[in-house]
Amino acid sequence: MKYSPRSEFTFVLTDAVVEAVLTAVRRGGGPLSTVDCLEDRYYVGKPSKRPSSKSRQYRIRRFGCCGAVALECKRWKDDLASLRQTHVDANDLPRLDSVNVDKKWPGKWFHKEIVKKQLSACLNVGFERTVLFPEASDNCRLTLDRNIRLRSPTSYDTLANSDQDAGFVSLQSNFLRMKFADALPLRFKRLLYEFQLLPVHPTALMTLAQQRLAWTESNPVASPNQVGTLNKETIQCQLG
Repeated sequence: MKYSPRSEFTFVLTDAVVEAVLTAVRRGGGPLSTVDCLEDRYYVGKPSKRPSSKSRQYRIRRFGCCGAVALECKRWKDDLASLRQTHVDANDLPRLDSVNVDKKWPGKWFHKEIVKKQLSACLNVGFERTVLFPEASDNCRLTLDRNIRLRSPTSYDTLANSDQDAGFVSLQSNFLRMKFADALPLRFKRLLYEFQLLPVHPTALMTLAQQRLAWTESNPVASPNQVGTLNKETIQCQLG
């Protein structure tokens, strides 16, 4: 399935700003809907020698304890994002290790990209997602990702049946994402103005995650879930 391009803004928030945003949403009568235990596995290839205005990410997404996973490719050009997504059985993920692509498998397009671009799994990210204003359509969506946990990928079985606390390193950042098809919705504008939110690059999660894991590896004495300092001056939105 391919989704039409939508505008998308990404913000990195401190815990204090998150609580203030949630308070503002509740004050405005906006309901909240929470989905627990999402997990993404990101794939990367060799760095391109030619600069491009487009960014893309390949990932496998698991929703809760579902036996199915989503194979996804997300592309950005400036503030426009498009998504290609296919659901497959988690037990079929070992197919991606083969150099031969099964043309009858629904996930063949994702497998082809892995083989063609020599992509390899680089990161697993678990998180809790809260949908703000869940009554809105997919063309107008506001999500908040918290309790973000990182680890290096191991086997495909862990993506399908992983313990959310096993072997994860905590990322002390929160991500707010605004997605909309047409003009910026008024409720989004109010949040932007009230909290003076400034968007970051949509792939900021990957950057922060890699920095966090690198810091953990360079400090082996620390506990895997120990809170560390992660370039707090780099990409964070502060109140007023």
